[in-house]
Amino acid sequence: ATVAAANQEAPPVVCLDVTVDAVALPAGEDDAAALTSERRLVRAAKAKERGVQLYARGRLRAALRSYDDGLRLLTAPFASKVAPDAAATSQQHPVDPWHGDSIKDSRGLLMNATLLNGALAASKRGDHRAAEGYCTQVLARRPGGDNTNVKALFRRGRARIAMERWDEADDDLARAGRLDPSLAREVAVERRHVT
Repeated sequence: ATVAAANQEAPPVVCLDVTVDAVALPAGEDDAAALTSERRLVRAAKAKERGVQLYARGRLRAALRSYDDGLRLLTAPFASKVAPDAAATSQQHPVDPWHGDSIKDSRGLLMNATLLNGALAASKRGDHRAAEGYCTQVLARRPGGDNTNVKALFRRGRARIAMERWDEADDDLARAGRLDPSLAREVAVERRHVT
């Protein structure tokens, strides 16, 4: 057996010399910081819809990535710009890129919808800590918090049940039930896990 192995030819040795240069891409269409708020809204909405389609096909990890892509577009910092008249007086007052009430409202609605979809997908995947985090972001988004978002309270309560954080789950579910009495049956079903 040793003689037979010694008679076999050794495989040829191949050496490759590869040189890779780092290339910096110019700021452009794929650089979120350079996109306008309107363009970001469009792309974030597309990312959310892609996530919805992936979720419907059962591709939960891919759906979560898509939701997170949309959230990054809505939260990433903008390239620094200052108002033209502020340039002469002060460089410390940047222009609000989410200017205008309709853009801010659209951004807020899209953020909440994307976060809540992320919570649903994370929960279905069994990642209850992530689901809780998405819901907590919805509840804390506005100054003073959006603590009246029933869907966020209900989903966070369910995630907390799965993590056996009974008191917090009960608080969320009870609050959701008080805010939307039409959910009394669903809340009662979930609260049975707590008591």
